[in-house]
Amino acid sequence: SDKYVRINIINTLRYLIDKNPSLISSLESTLKDKDKDVRISATRTWVRIKKQDAITQIMAALKDTDKDVRASAYISLGEITSYLSDKAKIKKIISEVTIGLKDSDKGIRNSAVNAIENIFNHLSNTDYSNNLYEKFSFGIQARDIILQLQASLKDSDSNVRKNAALALGHIISANLYHDPYEFFNLGVKSEDIFSALSAVLEDPEKGVRISAANALEKISRSTARY
Repeated sequence: SDKYVRINIINTLRYLIDKNPSLISSLESTLKDKDKDVRISATRTWVRIKKQDAITQIMAALKDTDKDVRASAYISLGEITSYLSDKAKIKKIISEVTIGLKDSDKGIRNSAVNAIENIFNHLSNTDYSNNLYEKFSFGIQARDIILQLQASLKDSDSNVRKNAALALGHIISANLYHDPYEFFNLGVKSEDIFSALSAVLEDPEKGVRISAANALEKISRSTARY
């Protein structure tokens, strides 16, 4: 159908824009296409072309009328962070993604959790500083993000709960945990995190319980040196 022709054109633009930047305007128009699959393809392509104005375009997709397009935009924002070194832009992206953790749609909440994990994975592998406090000193609200993920452990959707547990385990264990008693004096105590994850071990869904157990194991290993 015509929509697949348009999607193929979008995929082709990905390879042409580097040599012909004027084609960006053609990609911008696809975010307003009448078909949601075309708009989703456009958000994914913006990530891959690695252009600075991609952030603006993807953030615009967060206001799309279709929930699947919005979910795709959150995933895209999580991925595009790996191409960025501008701290202000990363701060802006995390602020937007954190909002998605409270969305009424479970698919969007799940996409936001995955995006948060991707962003923190990038930060943990980026030499902004030798410790997490300095990494967040440029404005990222670590405390709020951790508390939001803890709240997501009680989400009505099992996939959100599972991914929130995995994200907490990964974020805190990937050299992002300052000490075993207090999370960078930000008011998030280690015992609260352990308690929240331990409660998830009683979750009715097996996959959620496994994720919580894995998260607790990772965090325990990261604090064993203290």
